Amino acid sequence: MADLTLRTLEHVLAQTPGNPIELIKQYHAAVVRAQGQTRIEMEGAIANLPKNRLEDFLNLQAEKGFFVFESPNKVPEHLLSHLRSVTFSDCDDRSIKIISRMTRLQGLKLTGCKKITTKGLKHLKNTPLNTLSLEGCSGISDDSLNCLSELPLQELLLGDCIRITDDGLQHLQNLPLRKLGLEGCSKITDSGMLYLVSHDLETLHISYCSYITDLGLKYLEGMPLKELSLLGCLKITETGLDFFKQRGVKIIK
Repeated sequence: MADLTLRTLEHVLAQTPGNPIELIKQYHAAVVRAQGQTRIEMEGAIANLPKNRLEDFLNLQAEKGFFVFESPNKVPEHLLSHLRSVTFSDCDDRSIKIISRMTRLQGLKLTGCKKITTKGLKHLKNTPLNTLSLEGCSGISDDSLNCLSELPLQELLLGDCIRITDDGLQHLQNLPLRKLGLEGCSKITDSGMLYLVSHDLETLHISYCSYITDLGLKYLEGMPLKELSLLGCLKITETGLDFFKQRGVKIIK
């Protein structure tokens, strides 16, 4: 994974005062070809772009990667209504309020933000998010997931949210999910799989959910699964996997 850093962006802007967008496009394309995805840190350089070029640059990252900030407090005011995909490494219930003002935000990563709780997630209710990562957010509970129940989420990553139980998954039943990550959510059992049957999931990661058995997999047979991650699921047998193997599902075990 490559980072387009603040220093690099400042250099780009300095070298091309007339039209920095073209060189940035070339650099971005080269990194994407080499690495597959780009994460962009931009706590100063992009804030200096003229407004007539800001939209062009933001379009570059719409499908290729996430801008990276330490906290929502570090996002320049005039960017709030423009950002589409962003990662925060230090976010809490107070600073997450700012995210509610990001009216075009579709992708949000809050991985490892352990200070976020149900109180903070309530501020995401009216956002247009379709991708959300809360991996390692250990303050997230079953009640927290109710705050997400009306979002247009297609991808939700909850790995290592160790307080989540089967009851929490019922709040996800009406989401248009295609990908769900529950790795390390060790309290989830076969009963939790029942709450997922309404989804058209293509990717499901339940590695290290050690209570899930062949019965839990049986509940998933109606899904159009393409990938199923089961590392550390020691109660799942080859018999339980037969149906998915016959359908060509990629099994990670």
